[in-house]
Amino acid sequence: MRIHKPHETQLSEKGAVLETKKLRLHPATVHAEIEGNAVRLKTSYAASVTLFLGRTMIDWEKPVVVSANGKVVSSRKLTPALEFMLEEARISGRRDRVYAAALQIALR
Repeated sequence: MRIHKPHETQLSEKGAVLETKKLRLHPATVHAEIEGNAVRLKTSYAASVTLFLGRTMIDWEKPVVVSANGKVVSSRKLTPALEFMLEEARISGRRDRVYAAALQIALR
């Protein structure tokens, strides 16, 4: 799941968000919302997720608090990594949306 900030021309989008993924092979669903440094996940049948965060998505001086289905599952300060950004851009082939950090979240 890659969380991104709305593009400047689409500022009518509510908050900064998100992608909702529904997998075809498994009945897992994940919906995410972000407000400040708080990420709220609503999941069903998902064992884990990886959150990709962009450079302007959060305040890097404060911890990121992730809650899943109402329970806090992670609360820690992240550091943007240039190496990660370059590797992500190389792998994805996308230069318009580069992520500064990834956070692995175990849900079970």
